[in-house]
Amino acid sequence: MQIYKIKVGQIIAINWFVTTLAMLAISSCASSGVHTSYDPLEPLNRATFKVNSIVNKNAVKPALVVYRTIMPHPVRRGLINLTGNLNTPVTAANQLLQGHPKAMLKSLARLVINSTLGIGGLFDPAKRAGITPVEEDFGQTLGVWGVSQGPYLMIPLLGPSSARDAFGKAVDVISDPLFWIFRGANNEIIRSANARQTLSNAQTTLGFVTQTDAFFDELQELQKTVDPYVALRETWRQSRENDVRNGGPPQQKQDDPLGDELDKPIPLQKP
Repeated sequence: MQIYKIKVGQIIAINWFVTTLAMLAISSCASSGVHTSYDPLEPLNRATFKVNSIVNKNAVKPALVVYRTIMPHPVRRGLINLTGNLNTPVTAANQLLQGHPKAMLKSLARLVINSTLGIGGLFDPAKRAGITPVEEDFGQTLGVWGVSQGPYLMIPLLGPSSARDAFGKAVDVISDPLFWIFRGANNEIIRSANARQTLSNAQTTLGFVTQTDAFFDELQELQKTVDPYVALRETWRQSRENDVRNGGPPQQKQDDPLGDELDKPIPLQKP
């Protein structure tokens, strides 16, 4: 039956799309000055968090233990490097949208160096050359443009997000050149449809595995807190805002300097 041939990437895209539509409808009623802990769907989010925790404990954690046992650390590091290299075009595009053309050129330089000297991105000679890795996405770009995070979301299997970042992730997926290479019907690079589907699923799986490997230990530590749900929510929220600011301090609301000058009394000149 055709229904069993739906790609993993398509399921995730549909999940993001449907969830984003619902959350944008809710966030449209909220003001732009919503507190970072804005969580109107907390009961549903907590239920999803419990399901995710059960899946992580009974499926993800055992699989990760096997993965870490089989794969030595250099190989795992190489796969993380490879995933980052594949995401570089998306990062470069968002750096340009954020008004950082020099950073975009550095990212493109990293892509060229690591794709060649780094054997497709398995190694990171660009970092040793002083071009440090940076990750940018459209959710961060929206934040730079002044869009608030909106309602907090706990997405099944995928974890924490927000209305802004769920929409941003959907944009990143469809703006990734590999998305079109793997799905193009008249593709001159990969002619076989089965090969395109295999590579697409491999990319999705690789991203999930490497991201889980990189952050699973931190998630386990959060599980030890009094309220793991709140701990994860606040940690994720603060991390995302820090990403938007690129590590800079929060912007403070400033008064209009021109208005201040106009409000000052004009000193009288002595004759």
